[in-house]
Amino acid sequence: MNPTNHRQFQRVNLNAPISILMNDKPTITARSFDFSEGGVYIILEEAQSLLLNIGSIVRVQFQGLNFTPPIMTAEVVRKDKLGCGLLLIDTYKLGEAPDEIIQ
Repeated sequence: MNPTNHRQFQRVNLNAPISILMNDKPTITARSFDFSEGGVYIILEEAQSLLLNIGSIVRVQFQGLNFTPPIMTAEVVRKDKLGCGLLLIDTYKLGEAPDEIIQ
């Protein structure tokens, strides 16, 4: 039996710092593992993982790049012992996003 890949978008490896902002919780600084047009997988420490619940809506922004990346609204859609998968919902240009998280 061959497993079927149900992914809608092609993934690329992207190991970059990323900030995660949640309402009433501290900002998480973590690293991405891979990225696609539809989502991002983020590597988390155990304490960071406890702050994120499946179904939570967060804002994320890549850091440390040679340009100012957009701020993205995302939903936590899966968690495992290494991190979590986020489904990208919306993207904002600089100055348009609520609760901007530029560091």
